[in-house]
Amino acid sequence: MPSGTARQPLSDQERAAIRQAGADDARRSRAEQGFPERIEDPAAVAVLAALLRAARPPPHNETGRRTSTPAA
Repeated sequence: MPSGTARQPLSDQERAAIRQAGADDARRSRAEQGFPERIEDPAAVAVLAALLRAARPPPHNETGRRTSTPAA
């Protein structure tokens, strides 16, 4: 008897329910942060993307450390 449980593949209906729950959660989160629930304006999407990039720490290899020796 296997120790793990086999998972059945998700049905299309289950996938749709999960996607909808995620979308609802994202809308609630945006509303709590003062953003519109739905972001349909391309300019607003660009502004939000810029805010998210600015809030994210840089990747480990882009922390400002030099990777080569400075020119003499």
